[in-house]
Amino acid sequence: APTILEKTGLPLDSSLLQTIMVGLTNLVFTLIAMKYVDRVGRKPLYLLGTSGMAVCLLFLFGAFRLENFDGYWVLLGIVGFIAFFAISVGPIAWVIIAEIYPNHIRSHAMSVSVLALWVACFVVALTFPIMLEQWAGYTFLFYAVACMLNFMFTWHYVPETGNRSLEVLENELAKPRLP
Repeated sequence: APTILEKTGLPLDSSLLQTIMVGLTNLVFTLIAMKYVDRVGRKPLYLLGTSGMAVCLLFLFGAFRLENFDGYWVLLGIVGFIAFFAISVGPIAWVIIAEIYPNHIRSHAMSVSVLALWVACFVVALTFPIMLEQWAGYTFLFYAVACMLNFMFTWHYVPETGNRSLEVLENELAKPRLP
């Protein structure tokens, strides 16, 4: 967040204060997700989050494409992105990983999934500053497309796991599904 906000021309002390705002948004919306994940369901919240993240990233792409954009619009896009992430992908991915695999492979499958998730986080953290420097606003377009692909994958292939026992899920997931 400080790197992005600094590129908008906001003073460094202001961007640090705004980073605190981003962190508080993350905390508040993660708590909201924890409260509603069982009521609303994992998949609906996840789909809401990925679509909202995509919209916010497209908003950031637009803000960066304007020649004289206001840094506060960028802050709005970042805070919106974090809110959608924190209410969905951030906490719910961990819940889905824990529930989606059959009992006989759960420990190994979760290990592979968690490793893949952390590797992806590392790659994003490593490449984002480089992409932002080289591509500027197009970085946000790239990640918006990634969110859209995530939405489509989740819509078609990820089952709702809420309010079902692990044994029931195992039986349901074992049935062949038509594409």
